[in-house]
Amino acid sequence: MSVLSADPKENKLARRMFWVVLICAAVFRVLFLDLKPAHFDEGINGWFVDQMVKNGCYQYDPTNYHGPLHFYVEFLSLTVFGRNLWALRLPVVVVGLLTIWMAWAFRRFLGNRAALLAAAGMALSPGFVFFQRYAIHETWLVLFLMQLVWGILELVAHGSRRGLFAVVVGATGCVLTKETYAIHFVAIGLTFLTCAIWQKLVPVVPEWPRAKPRWKDDELWKVLTLAVFAIIFFYSGNFFDGARLRGIFTTFLTWSHTGVDSAGHMKNDQQLAPFLNYYWLWLGWKFEPLMLLGVAGAVAAIGSVPGPVRWLAVYAMGCLAAYSLIPYKTPWCVIAIAWPFYLIAGHFLDRMLTSRWKWTGAAVLVAALIFSSARAIELNFRRFDDDRLPYIYVQTYRDVNQVLDPIRELIKRDPEKINLRGRVHLDSYYPLPWYWGDFTQIYYPKSGVYQEDEDSDFLICDSSRVRELAAHLSEGYFLVPFRLRSGQDPCTAFFNASVFDEEFPGKAPDLPARIPEK
Repeated sequence: MSVLSADPKENKLARRMFWVVLICAAVFRVLFLDLKPAHFDEGINGWFVDQMVKNGCYQYDPTNYHGPLHFYVEFLSLTVFGRNLWALRLPVVVVGLLTIWMAWAFRRFLGNRAALLAAAGMALSPGFVFFQRYAIHETWLVLFLMQLVWGILELVAHGSRRGLFAVVVGATGCVLTKETYAIHFVAIGLTFLTCAIWQKLVPVVPEWPRAKPRWKDDELWKVLTLAVFAIIFFYSGNFFDGARLRGIFTTFLTWSHTGVDSAGHMKNDQQLAPFLNYYWLWLGWKFEPLMLLGVAGAVAAIGSVPGPVRWLAVYAMGCLAAYSLIPYKTPWCVIAIAWPFYLIAGHFLDRMLTSRWKWTGAAVLVAALIFSSARAIELNFRRFDDDRLPYIYVQTYRDVNQVLDPIRELIKRDPEKINLRGRVHLDSYYPLPWYWGDFTQIYYPKSGVYQEDEDSDFLICDSSRVRELAAHLSEGYFLVPFRLRSGQDPCTAFFNASVFDEEFPGKAPDLPARIPEK
């Protein structure tokens, strides 16, 4: 049964307040969207989109671990709005706002105020804001998971056609997005089993009856047919390469090894024992107070609580346990773990606000939202490349602008310089290839492998190899030291003095031209 208020005025006020929350969420996600340099993964994702332009489709690679949907939407955005960082990130911003909308949709099961509080928490959450300004897959996964779980609750409570549609579309979207959907699908199955057992021991209050299906078999087959069609279409590269469909399954062979071996992403500082890691709770302590409140609420949900709350609590704790056991940990996964805890936090804050603890609940809510807002501002607009903050991970430093800006200024001054010649002698160089995707004469040889004559319009190498590279140059160059990202040695850019003289006004070349020997 629905828990929406019967009071039209209360529902109208709640809707108005939700629009305020959604506008705040949009401001946090859209403002200065291209301020932060492209992340390593964003550069790779952008490069994949560039290959779609050349190949006519996305050629799915099961070792890439990510489904094709994100790349098709990125392709559309870059085609419409131009090849720039703002357009690269825009789709995920829109999807991020849809996750706030989905939190509000859970009012059907949790009530207006609980859903509104959850939506407000997610709107201002440092993690949700930070990672929903990134052109990566995680936000898509969150949206489809929320749709899937909403559909499950709708089917159980009402048996409606829209519940069926939400389940199929949500599950299909997960499959089209990221291989970690398997974790959540298993968690959902175990949630039904756990809730069935626990119901016999501690029944939910009020009773949560199972509704009879109100859809027909032909409606099920139609939506399943569309789902299968979408999966085949995207994974087969618009039907041009059916052999790639097997990658839907073979990706788990590679991913299982990566997840177990951690691939350099193990968080040893939070490892208490071989199977006891508190990394995700540590992130909650650092950034997500409402997530931690939701964890506490999930533990409390073992008692007599409404059926949807218990279901969400069991599912959320199952996902948290699974992600904690897997050694491979990257911080953006936190939003796929945290979202149900925000709904649970909203439920328990709602209960506090209607009890004798209302002033305590109000103080907790206000303090959590102020803390979250301050942290979100700090992360996104001030310290977005400070890798001392754990959410900032493999992030490109703003230092990269010292390399990008002279080239941008040169192209602005002389558009024909799009044929600029460049050589990047780095073993790890993303996101630079995406930034320079329109250039046709930039090459990426291995670090330390030089031609006899290396002279180009610009070059980049590890700072430790400056003298080594300089020995292969005869023209004059301006030298610009910079850091690309954490975990990588300092770099140096060489700008040809005869090409970039106006970008370095009044400055003599740091590396003078050599007079050729007679």
